[in-house]
Amino acid sequence: MLLGTGFRPFFLGAALLASVAMAAWALVLGGQLSWVGPLNPFHWHAHEMVFGFTLAIVAGFLLTAAQNWTGRTTATGPLLGALFGLWLAGRVAAVVDLGVVGLVLDVAFPLVLAVAVGRPLIAAGSRRNYPFVGLLAGLSAVDLAWHLGWLSQTVAVRLTLDAVVLFIVIVGGRIVPMFTRNALPESGAHKRPSIDRIALALTWALLGVDALSVVVDIPLLVALIAGLAGIAHLVRMSTWGSAKALTRPMLAILHAGYVWICVSLLARAAVDLGVPMAATVPTHLFTVGALGAFTLGMVSRVSLGHTGRPIVAGRVTIASYVMVSIAVVFRIWAGVSPSTHALIAAAAAFSVAFVLFLVGNTVVLLSPRSDGRPG
Repeated sequence: MLLGTGFRPFFLGAALLASVAMAAWALVLGGQLSWVGPLNPFHWHAHEMVFGFTLAIVAGFLLTAAQNWTGRTTATGPLLGALFGLWLAGRVAAVVDLGVVGLVLDVAFPLVLAVAVGRPLIAAGSRRNYPFVGLLAGLSAVDLAWHLGWLSQTVAVRLTLDAVVLFIVIVGGRIVPMFTRNALPESGAHKRPSIDRIALALTWALLGVDALSVVVDIPLLVALIAGLAGIAHLVRMSTWGSAKALTRPMLAILHAGYVWICVSLLARAAVDLGVPMAATVPTHLFTVGALGAFTLGMVSRVSLGHTGRPIVAGRVTIASYVMVSIAVVFRIWAGVSPSTHALIAAAAAFSVAFVLFLVGNTVVLLSPRSDGRPG
């Protein structure tokens, strides 16, 4: 059953990694844990939250969604098990020095995932979803360049986060207004295609100028594009019925996650314009706020919906949403007024949020669909 559909093993793996890695990070920050891995602890933390945690969420979602988009199988059974094993091997390589083998295992995962997702998309001619394949291949290239020292950690993190932003804004723009309209017809949630195109174009442009920064530093252009993108995404979601969505936790957390994307882009612009603010603030507004809230909302929703269960947030799920929101508050505090205690609190709250997800959803993810259908 665990290998029936992509979301099952990858959502479990992502939640376990978030729970354990963030707890370990809190212990490292507090001095209770000595780091002995092949990467320095800051590199490991940044790398694993993107190439470990986030890519597992992306894998679970795309492997499942691509089947729905095309009616064709992506990866199930032994093939899905091998793909998950490759992801897991990369996580081992991040804490155990496996040399070149470890590097190959880690860099190979996004490429193999791109093939698993791209094969049915291309066969079905699902052109609007081709960008996901390109983004996965690009992430593999950035990962390799990061490992080999061809990119600084700052540039590598920016490029990887730009790619993840694109994943979220593409998917979010499709599902958030639809889910809101379906659950709350009175919200009047709807999309405006012209605004969608502008917001997405600016987000792609931000990825482009960040890639260009490898050879020339252009902070003013970056600030302009990031600021315009943040405003465009706020305008984009202004017709999504966010006020009405606050009455439904499973909708509210998705809207909150999208808002954090907008805020992080505006903060990014502020930093590049020289506003006195730690450069890590926009990064963590996105990674803790957007990634934490949006992915937690998605994995809890998909875990219920794709196992045939009612999409309703129980107490444990709501508690997980509260904890990830607390993590955002503490991480902002730590960025604005440097505090190790606030950093530790943020890491601990993020870890607890995903522990709560596991408490509420492990049995669900390991059990057959309640309606008896396959998957």
